[in-house]
Amino acid sequence: GIPFAVGGMSMLSTSNYEARKYGVRAAMPGYLAKKLCPSLVIVHGSYKRYEEESDDFKSVVREVDPNFQSWGLDETSINLLPQILLNRAKRGASLDVLYNLPEFLEEGSNIVADIRAKIKAKTSLTASGGIAVSRSIAKIMSNRNK
Repeated sequence: GIPFAVGGMSMLSTSNYEARKYGVRAAMPGYLAKKLCPSLVIVHGSYKRYEEESDDFKSVVREVDPNFQSWGLDETSINLLPQILLNRAKRGASLDVLYNLPEFLEEGSNIVADIRAKIKAKTSLTASGGIAVSRSIAKIMSNRNK
């Protein structure tokens, strides 16, 4: 793919995964990013468009957890347990999933994969997700999977 970033020569707000391979990151001056990645394409952002995409993204997340927590335009934290229990109840499976970590993680991973697919279908954007007992650890896992 083509490495690109959003922002200007003074500051970038984000970059795609291709640009990140070269060390390009958010909050980095664009002129430094161009030194790291001479083929970097820098585009100016549209906050109104970000909000629209964010609303679409969050509508998908809301389907799984109406009480999700949001940090900014593109980051959320959700509680998967109610959805896991609902899915298991629909299948007539045991609700003792909390005592079976591998099953819990497998079902959680399936839910996250479904959320990611729905986000991609609705917005054409990719999404990452991490599953853990805390938001901080989930964030680390999400970053690890990027």
